[in-house]
Amino acid sequence: MMGNLPRLLSLTMLLVFLTSFCSSAYADVDVLIVRPEGKNFNDIVAGLDEELDGELSYRELIIGSTATSDQIYSVIRDDSAKVLVVMGNQPLRLIKKVKKNHPDESLPPVVAVAALFIDMVLANEKDVTGILYEVPAVTGLVNLRNISKGKIQRVGVLYRESMSAIIESNRIYCEAEGIELIGLKISNKEAKNSKKTRKVLKKLKRKSLDALWITNDSLLLTKESVVNAWIPFMSTFKKPVLVGVKSLINSRLNMGTFAVFPDHSSLGVQTAGMLFDLMDNDWKIDEHRFDHPISVKKYLNTSVSEKRGIKFNKDRLRQIDKLVE
Repeated sequence: MMGNLPRLLSLTMLLVFLTSFCSSAYADVDVLIVRPEGKNFNDIVAGLDEELDGELSYRELIIGSTATSDQIYSVIRDDSAKVLVVMGNQPLRLIKKVKKNHPDESLPPVVAVAALFIDMVLANEKDVTGILYEVPAVTGLVNLRNISKGKIQRVGVLYRESMSAIIESNRIYCEAEGIELIGLKISNKEAKNSKKTRKVLKKLKRKSLDALWITNDSLLLTKESVVNAWIPFMSTFKKPVLVGVKSLINSRLNMGTFAVFPDHSSLGVQTAGMLFDLMDNDWKIDEHRFDHPISVKKYLNTSVSEKRGIKFNKDRLRQIDKLVE
């Protein structure tokens, strides 16, 4: 198994390695994985490793927050990898900068995984593909409707204007399942103002909602906005709240009640499938596509739900991967 390959624990260690040995000291590999440290990324690599089963070789470049695009480029230039697997938003930004700074060079194609809104970030890039981290709202809402005793028909969402296209596609998906997605838009500038965010949330609450969907938009979920807008709003909102990351159903936050997010090990398996497809196509990306995750995890916060008076069909809770108290 390729998991026995040496893992470089930091960019600093990697650069020391490079200055101590010439690039030929590397054994040839098919895949260079560029990612941060973290359990979720470890789980993705574990799933990838198991599915590759030695058919493709890989090396990991685990970077820290101070990594630069020039440092990343130096590694890519001296490496023999045929494709880059990029995980996380910071590495993706660095790779995008590398491509911008070296437009005339033939760089390996990129498979992006476990980063937010990669279809927007990479919209104008060539030789890229990947797997979206955002699970469509309809997936979570249909699952929520299946376990809930209350109706889930009118669902509110607050979004920034730059996210309009994503909200519209989710609205169409929801409509096909008899769910009305009711959105209120906020400008990118207003999103930085927690008072404005709280004001729009109150307006959204008056729309006779059955549930609320919180998108994975980090600019709407800054520490200031969470503390000064979202948490105070949630103290009076007594309906189910769907979120896309498990951290938002932490009982201390009192925000999300139901979380649906990608199964990270399965993301690794799905990534491996993309790599095999690329290998069969001589490492060329013909289609600019971003797939949805094929497998998800479902967490339900029973403590917050109980405080809000939300009732569920107990015989259906076996469908939930984890009950959070």
